[in-house]
Amino acid sequence: MCDNEEDATVLLTAGGQESLNDDLQIANNNQQQRLSNNGPAMSKPNSNVFLFCSASMAALGGLLFGYDIGIISTALPQIKAEFSLTCFQQEMVVSLMLVGALFASLVGGVCIDKIGSRMAIIVNALVFIAGALLLAFSNSYSWLLVGRFIVGFAVALSAVSECIYISEISTPHNRGMLVSLNEVAITVGFLLAYVVGLIFIDRSEGWRYMFGLSAVPAAGQLLGMIKLPNSPHFLVLKHRDKEAETAVRNLRQLKSTDQVRQELTHIRLSLEAGRSQSCWSLCSSADGLRAAMLIAFGLVMGQQLTGQPNVLNYASTIFEQVGFCGRDPVSATFPTVGLGVVKLAATLVSLLLVDRMGRRKTLLLGALIMAVSLICLGVFALVQQRGGGDIRPTCTDSQPSNHSTNATLFVCGSSSSSDVNPGLRYMALAALMAYVAAYSFSFGPVTWLLLSEIFPAAIKGRAMAVSTSVNWATNLVISATFLRTVQLFSLSGVFFGYAILTFLSIVFIFLAVPETRNKTLHRITKELQTTTFAGRMAQHARQFPCFAGSSWLLKLGGNYSQLANNSRDVVMEMAVS
Repeated sequence: MCDNEEDATVLLTAGGQESLNDDLQIANNNQQQRLSNNGPAMSKPNSNVFLFCSASMAALGGLLFGYDIGIISTALPQIKAEFSLTCFQQEMVVSLMLVGALFASLVGGVCIDKIGSRMAIIVNALVFIAGALLLAFSNSYSWLLVGRFIVGFAVALSAVSECIYISEISTPHNRGMLVSLNEVAITVGFLLAYVVGLIFIDRSEGWRYMFGLSAVPAAGQLLGMIKLPNSPHFLVLKHRDKEAETAVRNLRQLKSTDQVRQELTHIRLSLEAGRSQSCWSLCSSADGLRAAMLIAFGLVMGQQLTGQPNVLNYASTIFEQVGFCGRDPVSATFPTVGLGVVKLAATLVSLLLVDRMGRRKTLLLGALIMAVSLICLGVFALVQQRGGGDIRPTCTDSQPSNHSTNATLFVCGSSSSSDVNPGLRYMALAALMAYVAAYSFSFGPVTWLLLSEIFPAAIKGRAMAVSTSVNWATNLVISATFLRTVQLFSLSGVFFGYAILTFLSIVFIFLAVPETRNKTLHRITKELQTTTFAGRMAQHARQFPCFAGSSWLLKLGGNYSQLANNSRDVVMEMAVS
């Protein structure tokens, strides 16, 4: 599974290096002419409609991602009633999706590197359709588990393949916005799941419609992706140069042959890194893979360890405290639509700003707001506990299951509900909304954007798959241990713990995460190759006044700007515009 791909070891055909040198000379000549005639060349964002439509079609899988994760909370009560499920069986229905996602993360990377991200998306759309139909027509608990596993497999594979495809067809100036389309689609999927749940929650066997409807956008993506080209990176990797040239012309709207050759040169340069590496080499120092993997692991674990999977489960408690008591299914589900709107709005803001603010600033701002919000939620939970709030598990075999499957809730209408200061209750509601918005603005979209940027193209599928498997494994552990952790440390203690972990994530982002805004994938790879992980941390640490004059930090981070001063790379960056 992890052997080197034979055709990833040779990227330049006979005479390819000579062609590469010719392209570099053309780039230098063109840049010198621009400097003499018009001053420094300024790259402008590409307004290519075809490029935007291609990215949007690929991002449609994000809608399926969000929908299939979000719909289970509404469908589960009906499924429990129809199949008389115990609490353990309900947990299996929920968690089998995570197991399928983890399995896909382990094996999907090799498939993506072998068949390409576009073909992986096409195959994945078929998997989505199969899983949706199997769930919709399930007549037993066992088939439900199989369907959830298949959907989980598709969810994880889509998260990797779509981000890779979009990042490889994008330009440096709009890559952040276009890759973030996938996160926008995920939030739309969550919102759509909430709305569909409201429509079918009171209908007999409504859960079948909830699951089956996801086959519709999957079929649309299948038909749309068939009409789109493979990414130029994949075509160059497979020596399909004519197809690569056509794809570059269409995606970049380039008419000049010299411009097309320059773009293909960038692609060849980016593919040189990692071409001889296997997935066993991902944590080696070669080609900057160790630094990239450390950054990736830190980001995906930060996504989960800051509490995102479980904080949303506490949403029902906050809504109960401000009047949404959930006496019927509709009133219990309706507030989640508001959360879906908040997530969508924040993701749209991130999409518009990430290429202007940069990845680091976006992550740092969002994580800071998340930390403050978690502290506020911890204070609210602490006051509830001291006021004698009645805490109960959401699921027992003798009572109906709440829509949140692994949280703990205060009983609506308990004495603590009236004892808590109304201002504190609405502060908790505002903190919850701020947390959801901050995550959707920062960690949600930017983590996947950075994962699609920092790995060499030749091994990107396998690297992202390993990173995603860590993400799903951490999600599974955090979700599965939530109730026991609450019993050990109390709900307020858990929130304060999440806040501490969020502050640690801020430190990690500030010290370790590079800025990739307006940089080609080749340049990002070269920076990771020429800078050690410790050197980057030292350079960022020197931005603090107290460390600015540190001689050992200066020595440790001395080579951080090496690539930025490399004129050939700067020339090639500007010549593609």
